[in-house]
Amino acid sequence: MAVEGLPAFFARNGLLSEDVERCLDLVRTLFPGCVFDHAVHQGGCSYTLKMKKLDHSSTTGDDPSFITAKGAFIVQFRPLKHAISVTVADEARQLFGSLVPTFRELGFVDITSTSKLQACQISNISGERFSDLQPVGTQLDIISVRRYVSLLEGLAKFYAIAWEAAKARGSDGRQNKCEGRVGSTMLLRLQKLEQHLPSSLLRGKARSIRQRVQQGGLDALPIVLTHGDLIPSNIMVDRGTWRVTGFVDWAEAEYLPFGLSFYCVDRVLGFVEQPSGACGPRFVWYKQEYDLRCAFWNMLTYRIAELQAHAIKNAVRLARSVAILLWHGIAFDDGKLDRVIDPIEDAEGLAYLNAFLGPTYEDIDSKL
Repeated sequence: MAVEGLPAFFARNGLLSEDVERCLDLVRTLFPGCVFDHAVHQGGCSYTLKMKKLDHSSTTGDDPSFITAKGAFIVQFRPLKHAISVTVADEARQLFGSLVPTFRELGFVDITSTSKLQACQISNISGERFSDLQPVGTQLDIISVRRYVSLLEGLAKFYAIAWEAAKARGSDGRQNKCEGRVGSTMLLRLQKLEQHLPSSLLRGKARSIRQRVQQGGLDALPIVLTHGDLIPSNIMVDRGTWRVTGFVDWAEAEYLPFGLSFYCVDRVLGFVEQPSGACGPRFVWYKQEYDLRCAFWNMLTYRIAELQAHAIKNAVRLARSVAILLWHGIAFDDGKLDRVIDPIEDAEGLAYLNAFLGPTYEDIDSKL
């Protein structure tokens, strides 16, 4: 494959065309019986190649668990600061099975900035990114509502697997501690948010949430393996039914209290629109949002009987609020995660916060 221009990932990270060639040389060496091309959808923190095996000849990188019936798989290059943990990737695969790609570290590529890129082989997850199928329009038709029920059922099953695994695990080992990047600094981040969020309403909400966390509001929840970026583009679904086929991009995964990825439910129940004129982006709920949210909670409670207890459900609601603050109130900034959002630079993040925690939906789940 010839490189035409510098791929955006390399330009963004201050790398050179020779760094691209170093990556491609590794691929050619490990997979001589394959053709490859740039993936259409490139993540902000990685460079992804679509691979296809042409014949049945053996290659250095052969492993049948990675290669589909059509001979397809993925090779991805990631800066060390965004490297995927082999341990966490393996744990996710063991826990969630085929909903998680198979992952293998291929080695590291030296680059001109005197650093390295992690090279990974990743299996394909079938289906389409939900972000490519999500409706834009407030009124969902009957078919879309049925598909949404299928999507939310898949999310409920996914969350229930993590809950049951934590119960089965008991109280032993590191998997019952929040030692990751977010978990170990949760209170500090909430304190920063209550001081610097761009509106008094949001600062007050952050203060209340921080106080409840500090008082043990999450203590009743198990610590579960949590996908660190559960947004529509990382959810794979069947195009016709929206049945969940898997979850991709586990680089930010860590052990956190159950419910700290529930911002996902809010994200899929509406969309961001860019109004004309001077107004910034705003999040718009589907008209069927409330009914769909009720359906999700009913499906989740069916699978997790403990949620029938008022105290447990309240703890999960608190976890949802914490998740919304942490994922939408802190700017990503190429993974730095140390700056509270700015209303101009991070207008979309503010739109999420205003919708999910603002005056109209100050506590959505309390209605359920």
